[in-house]
Amino acid sequence: MELQPVLALRFLDAGNEPPHLTIYKEPDLGPPGYKIEIPDYAAILKPLGRRLRAKGLSNKIVVSDGWIGQDAILYMWAALVEPEPRQHAGALAYHGSADGLDHPSLLLHHSAASNPPHATVQIRPAICELGEQ
Repeated sequence: MELQPVLALRFLDAGNEPPHLTIYKEPDLGPPGYKIEIPDYAAILKPLGRRLRAKGLSNKIVVSDGWIGQDAILYMWAALVEPEPRQHAGALAYHGSADGLDHPSLLLHHSAASNPPHATVQIRPAICELGEQ
């Protein structure tokens, strides 16, 4: 995970340090991507945060940027339960579209009507609670 500090430094050199970085887009998604297991995610977050600080960067990490909300909350909990990885977390995020991709027009219709798929929103209170701790 050496790429994030390198990229953050390049942005900083260009005069635009991004406030947030992600470890890996959709770490809970297996092939064709590379799946990061939940215990490994927090283990990656610790040294990554330390490396960013050692380079004088203030970037925080988006946790977890997961594909499926029910999986993303497990990554979030693993990253936030310990003080060290928690200090490097800057935002909690997941992709709420996983349940509607079989019928994208239906997903868009319901979302536009402020009625997103139930599985997409049912974990939001738990995510808010994690963020408030």
